[in-house]
Amino acid sequence: MTPFDILVLTAANEAQARGYRAQLAWRQANGLLDPATRALVITDPGGRRVGSLGATLNVLAELAKMLPGEKEAQDLFRNRRILICHSGGDSRRTPAYAAQGKVFTPVPTVAANGAPLALFDLILQTVSNLPSPEGGHVLVTSGDVLLTFDHASVDFSQTGMTGVAYFGPVERGSHHGVYVPEAFRGNPLRTECVPVVDFLQKPSEGEARARGAVDPFGHVAVDTGLVSFDPATCALLLAFARKGLLAEIVGGSCPALDLYEELTMAVTPRFDEARFLARFVTGRGRDAAHGRRMRAFYRAMRGVPFQVNVVPYCEFFHIGSSRELLSGFSGLSRTAQEYRFANGSGACVSSGGETGRAFIFNSRIACPLKTGPALIESAHAASCAGLELEGENILTGLPPEATVAVRLARGIGLVCLPVGKREWAAVAYGLDDDFK
Repeated sequence: MTPFDILVLTAANEAQARGYRAQLAWRQANGLLDPATRALVITDPGGRRVGSLGATLNVLAELAKMLPGEKEAQDLFRNRRILICHSGGDSRRTPAYAAQGKVFTPVPTVAANGAPLALFDLILQTVSNLPSPEGGHVLVTSGDVLLTFDHASVDFSQTGMTGVAYFGPVERGSHHGVYVPEAFRGNPLRTECVPVVDFLQKPSEGEARARGAVDPFGHVAVDTGLVSFDPATCALLLAFARKGLLAEIVGGSCPALDLYEELTMAVTPRFDEARFLARFVTGRGRDAAHGRRMRAFYRAMRGVPFQVNVVPYCEFFHIGSSRELLSGFSGLSRTAQEYRFANGSGACVSSGGETGRAFIFNSRIACPLKTGPALIESAHAASCAGLELEGENILTGLPPEATVAVRLARGIGLVCLPVGKREWAAVAYGLDDDFK
């Protein structure tokens, strides 16, 4: 495992950034971060949502201010291994961990030194095992998904941009980005890094077939969200951002920009300028100023080499909703096996009663407990009159001050959050509630 020289977490606002910095400081103090890695939290500019491309440009600009002694932009990133983990979401579909951010969702396993781990730690572990190209690179990943795949099947040695995809059914591709590789062989037993000719975003089956994304076996190359940039591409992005785009993003005159749309489609050969502008300007009702902005961006990025590693297999452990959270830990999966997820990890359950099919970790329960299928985490139920969960429940953060009985109807979650040093707020929600 090769440590990153620089690790950057992006945050939506300064309040979230303070929480992330506290999490990173705890990890540094407890041996969960390599001392050679410089860990940073960079807030999205202007305290507003700027999209994954806007956040990436902002990170590159902030790093350029911090890296001393380099005259050329390309030299800023040469021979450095940098990770950008985008984690500035509001977690509105997973209220159980919205306060701390999905990237720090606890997981039912521990480090070699016994320290409890979160999703962040496993993401860092898996991307640290990826090969590092000579000359360095910037690797971008998402903070709400853990990928389990064969690291040896990835090649980041090519120039330009390099993504990672895996073969999945057409229906799965309709919820993700989809690559169309050159000479699409569609052999799930073969690993290769090939040029990209087209890129789709959540295509229907009809669109995927019409654009040549479906192989003879019914597979599409599903995007994992991992993208590597060589130093020259980072320098190109930084130079364009400095010409005025970043100032417009900071000032709020530029709408949010998505790395997996505006950028991937700007460098994809089948996207000519007219199609690009039709999608991102006229198709979205943008004004003439944005049209000029997008035309300049498209022309600046044309010619950047773009390829994709299609790995033999990949499993997504995605925490996109409360239901995914509930099912993710307890289900049989390669991810659970790889990271040794264990029911009861860090837990002490000394009560009588029926535990049902509950998955319990990081908890102490010493009161009567009756539960159906449920997730219980970070619950200190020593003084409460009892826990009764009818099933399909998530209970998180129950403090030792709770003395009343907790009864949750089927499909209801409850999270308790500290307010200041002494008070608590209890938030009830439905597992299918969408706070967007």
